[in-house]
Amino acid sequence: MPSIRRTQLFRQDRGAGKELPPLLVALGQKEQQQGAQEEPKSTENAVAHLEKAATSFEMAQELDKNNQPAQQGEEQVEKDLARLRALLAQRAEARTSSKRKTNLNNKISSRTSCNRASKAFNPSLPK
Repeated sequence: MPSIRRTQLFRQDRGAGKELPPLLVALGQKEQQQGAQEEPKSTENAVAHLEKAATSFEMAQELDKNNQPAQQGEEQVEKDLARLRALLAQRAEARTSSKRKTNLNNKISSRTSCNRASKAFNPSLPK
């Protein structure tokens, strides 16, 4: 897992255990804010920012298990991610459903056109 390796490298630095967690929390909060700002424009971009925020909060907690701001930030980000991912899934399902309906309508229209054409060439076919 890449984040664990990065955290291990951070721990090797003398002051990493005390200095990095607040910086990681600040980074997580910044990404969380950017995600909130991006949400009305692009759900996908909002998710990307929130995933970065979650990573920052997780790394802060790996360095400092009792870091309350990191814990609270991660909890909120995970809730927001779940909500946005559900929204993306609903949109994808709606697009898929719409495509199915369009394809079905095209097939029906095509068959109706074929039947009309067949009847035009062969008037003895039942109407």
